[in-house]
Amino acid sequence: MTQAQLRHRIFLKLKQFTGTLEETSDNSVEIINAMIDEGSREFLHQTLMLENLNTSLTYNSTYDGCSLPSDFMRVKYLEWRSTDGFYGLIQPTGIEHVRQQRNEWKDLSDEGAKEISPKWYAIYNNRIVLDSESTSSPALYYYKYDAVLSDTTSPAYPTEYHKYLIDYVVWQLTGDNKSQSQWEYGIKKALGSKRKTGNIRARYIDM
Repeated sequence: MTQAQLRHRIFLKLKQFTGTLEETSDNSVEIINAMIDEGSREFLHQTLMLENLNTSLTYNSTYDGCSLPSDFMRVKYLEWRSTDGFYGLIQPTGIEHVRQQRNEWKDLSDEGAKEISPKWYAIYNNRIVLDSESTSSPALYYYKYDAVLSDTTSPAYPTEYHKYLIDYVVWQLTGDNKSQSQWEYGIKKALGSKRKTGNIRARYIDM
């Protein structure tokens, strides 16, 4: 369903309650649109339904790290692709551990340190910081948020889950227990579907 279709169904459902918003009000439309996007982000946060791959992260030498994509939610895994063709996973750790490792490389020449394949990374200040001096980009497999919707666009995840955004908005505005139960059922249904597929069907968007 598009945002406009979702919004229309939300207003129809809200007519069951007293003192609800009117669809003719511009302010009401803005509120509902914002809550649809809020519900979509919460749905993806709980289900990790959308995944993406980025192999060209931008390195920022001032901050010694790669800036995260604007739609980034959570790392699935980080992969290092060395010049000799070998692949390896980079493991998550804390920023203090990464800084300690980087300090150890300072005893080496700059070029020598840059050739060291990273073993650890930390997420710090919206950046990925590696434990080596390499300025190359690791391959980031990550869970992502959807783009902000417009009247003519639909959520990027399967259509069968769009209707639960209606329940989310109605629940948030009215406290309706039935709408809350439907929303929670939609989350469980999506998680169950993800488990059945073994989480191997990555829905890469805009690669």
